[in-house]
Amino acid sequence: KAVVPKMHLSDIGVQDPQRRFRVGQRVKAKVLKTDSSSAGTKIQLTLKKTLIRSEFPCLKTVEEAEPGVVAHGFISSVNSKNGVHVSFFGDVHGLIYLSDLKAFGILDPTMAYKKGE
Repeated sequence: KAVVPKMHLSDIGVQDPQRRFRVGQRVKAKVLKTDSSSAGTKIQLTLKKTLIRSEFPCLKTVEEAEPGVVAHGFISSVNSKNGVHVSFFGDVHGLIYLSDLKAFGILDPTMAYKKGE
């Protein structure tokens, strides 16, 4: 079973997926992660062109996330107390701390970023 989470339907928000996509329509996707359990294998896909067309490496493991590596990811949550949570492929996640954002003049990340970007 493969699914595309709503935040991954496009680089920009899709308010009405039924208007944008039709049954039987071909789409280009990239696998975000797989999850095998006793209920079967679940596959999460993305339709975000930024992630599909990226020439940067896909970070699939924490070991691949070395200092200096540049990769596309997406914002999985924004918190005014902690900072910005960024997700990559597989189960690779990171946090941009509020103190680091403040060094770039971003005092409230909820005003500068939103989930899914």
